Amino acid sequence: MGQEAGLRGQEAGLMGQEAGLMGQEAGLRGQEAGLMGQEAGLMGQEAGLRGQEAGLMGQEAGLRGQEAGLRGQEAGLRGQEAGLMGQEAGLSGQEAGLRGQEAGLRGQEAGLMGQEAGLMGQEAGLMGQEAGLRGQEAGLMGQEAGLRGQEAGLMGQEAGLIGQEVGLMGQEVGLMGQEAGLMGQEAGLIRQDSGLMGQEAGLMGQEAGLIRQEAGLIRQEAGLMGQEAGLMGQEAGLMGQEAGLIRQEAGLMGQEAGLIRQEAGLMGQEAALIRQEAGLIYQET
Repeated sequence: MGQEAGLRGQEAGLMGQEAGLMGQEAGLRGQEAGLMGQEAGLMGQEAGLRGQEAGLMGQEAGLRGQEAGLRGQEAGLRGQEAGLMGQEAGLSGQEAGLRGQEAGLRGQEAGLMGQEAGLMGQEAGLMGQEAGLRGQEAGLMGQEAGLRGQEAGLMGQEAGLIGQEVGLMGQEVGLMGQEAGLMGQEAGLIRQDSGLMGQEAGLMGQEAGLIRQEAGLIRQEAGLMGQEAGLMGQEAGLMGQEAGLIRQEAGLMGQEAGLIRQEAGLMGQEAALIRQEAGLIYQET
């Protein structure tokens, strides 16, 4: 009877140890479930980070598309600027041609003025001859009786000289008309030159506007590059967070493996207790 009581006491102790081992096993399974929950949470965080990374990559692609568009606009503006510079060169050539024509007209004007001066010199000579003839006429009036024939001849000469003087005056008027025409042509050339200078100023204004637009595009491109650099920095930060989550996940997997090893040890202890209990039952029978 004493041995039976001792065996039952041992059996009760073994059952208590078995219950304790079962409690430990339940605790380990609870810890394992908690680790699996943490692992699922980490996987959710990793998926969220990958979604954010994909969004950042999409934004970066959009910024690169905008940058490509701005570079295309900049190339178009440079083409327009080259066209305006070509037009400006053409206008400069036309202006040089007009200045050459103006110089030619001024040369012709100088020649006409020289001719006019020569005609005025001839007119002065004829007037001197007329004065001399009048002096001769005054001297011959004392000899009027005998010299009326000579007077008539001298008057004819004077009339001829007056006719020549009138012709010279007509030529002078004609030269003055030519000079006025040349001055009108010169004024027209000056107006054309002013028009070309106005067109050139307009082209320079357009060129300045294009340069300002190009500078604005360069500033926008720099801003996009700055945004792109910021997105790359955010992407690097997300990759660092993802690496941290991977390390945490690896640590949880190591803890889970340790719990599995502990559980296996408890199952081995439980099997040993079962064997002991079977031996006690066998001894009791």
